[in-house]
Amino acid sequence: MRSRRVTILMATTLLISLLAFTSPALAAEDDDCPGINGDSTYDRNGCPDTDGDGWSDPDENWTTADGADAFPEEKTQWADRDGDGFGDTSSFDAVLID
Repeated sequence: MRSRRVTILMATTLLISLLAFTSPALAAEDDDCPGINGDSTYDRNGCPDTDGDGWSDPDENWTTADGADAFPEEKTQWADRDGDGFGDTSSFDAVLID
């Protein structure tokens, strides 16, 4: 009898954990681009990020002025505050640096 209670308790705990952490409703709450797959995390969550740097690709509703990636195909750059076409970020492997 005791082992049955332990089994039921473990199954209930697992079910509650799965519902709490994988609920589509909870996931959609944090997704800035519902219905579109994406991995961005810095300016928006869950939006397309072509170069994988964490900054979302610009679109008709979210431009570089809003914080979108100014260089969506260059993972070492994401901002161009002075508008000269060269990225603001410097690092060892960066390209297109101001």
